[in-house]
Amino acid sequence: MREQVELLRGAFGARPRPASTVDTSPDVGDGTDERLRREATAQFERVVAGAVETDDDGYQWSFVSPAEEPGQFTVRPTDESLYFGRCGIALLGAGLYEVTGEPRYRSFALQTVAPVREAISTGTAIPSVSHLGGTLGVGSVAYGLATVGDLLGDESVVSDGVRAAEFLTSDLIDSDRSYDVSDGAAGTILGLLGAYDRLESPELLAKAVECGDHLLDSRVGTDGGFRVWKGADDHPPLTGFSHGMAGIAYSLGRLADATGDDAYREAAIEAVEYESRAYDESVGNWEDYRQAGNPYPNRWCYGRAGIGLARLGMAEYVDADVVERGIDRAVSAASADEPSGLDHLCCGNAGRAEFLLEAAGRRGRCVGEAGRLLRCRLRDGPDAGTRGRCVGEAGRLLGAVLSRKEETGHYRTVAKTGAVLQPTLYHGVSGIAYSMLRATAPDELPCLPLWE
Repeated sequence: MREQVELLRGAFGARPRPASTVDTSPDVGDGTDERLRREATAQFERVVAGAVETDDDGYQWSFVSPAEEPGQFTVRPTDESLYFGRCGIALLGAGLYEVTGEPRYRSFALQTVAPVREAISTGTAIPSVSHLGGTLGVGSVAYGLATVGDLLGDESVVSDGVRAAEFLTSDLIDSDRSYDVSDGAAGTILGLLGAYDRLESPELLAKAVECGDHLLDSRVGTDGGFRVWKGADDHPPLTGFSHGMAGIAYSLGRLADATGDDAYREAAIEAVEYESRAYDESVGNWEDYRQAGNPYPNRWCYGRAGIGLARLGMAEYVDADVVERGIDRAVSAASADEPSGLDHLCCGNAGRAEFLLEAAGRRGRCVGEAGRLLRCRLRDGPDAGTRGRCVGEAGRLLGAVLSRKEETGHYRTVAKTGAVLQPTLYHGVSGIAYSMLRATAPDELPCLPLWE
């Protein structure tokens, strides 16, 4: 009953009743592996308990999304995507199976994606394969299924992820005006290449190339002479991972590596050079051109954590001074961060923890000077011990998030109350739990917000 009451209150813009009277900023928390893994398991149980069982013994959820009116939210059924849907939620179960080997987690993941696989096998154009995107569109389904299958050791699920690309038509690619990771060709490239890494398919690579060529042909000039992408009419070309240059550049750098085509690499570097002009030394962050009140967010979607993560990913494929400089800037400022007011993967502390984990783990994978820089910072040079600091900071951050949740009764997500389950990967507890689990086993689980 309480959940229904809070849903009604939120729909009319009323502030949720807190689960307790305590609502403080988190202190330094105990981020031990045992504590984080126990919490990841507890949140999995909550996600299962919050599901509606379908007639075919599957699961269905609803989730809270922001409404157009400030302070209100709407309730929607989960779709098939990584961001708001089945593929994202299934990855929590698949991750737990990879780490623990317990069959029930495998069964949950398979039951969760079963309707998605059925639609793909019958050629049914479900919403998430009817548009582009790496978090919301066909790229998210291709990557989500392929990664679930990989973690479960089930090649048939990986193959279904590859088959999702069959829904990607030339007309759909040509209609893209977002270009970005979330809704556009860049994210579709990342999803396709993530699936390609698990099952090399010429068709996947050909579709990724078609998306890459669309991006090359869709650039516009800027006052500084850079050719980049303008997806929002009322702003300059944006910075950041989800809708800005960082994510697009990362996708093109990865495509350049897969194809050997330097045109993608050059476009990626040009986008990073454009974005680098938005960096403000005084705050140690890149400006978000959408925001007037908070122009320097520190999230996966916008700001330092996401841009730093994109540079780390890009450095595995592209050797360039401007990429190296971005890594240096992001890693240098990370130690000054305090936990933010949101906890979820897209906009909160879980996404920031993913950046810290990758900063620690990618030092041997980055090419050229970027790799040398990270090896120096994280192991050998004057910042020796920073690798351990980055891992420790991720655990400390997630431990603090957990401590605040234990005091207030809920994680800070769009729902803003523990009475309403927010089960999704990028906006809810599945993503928070996955990041906690991954902090305990970073070498066993892929970094989802890099489409690893």
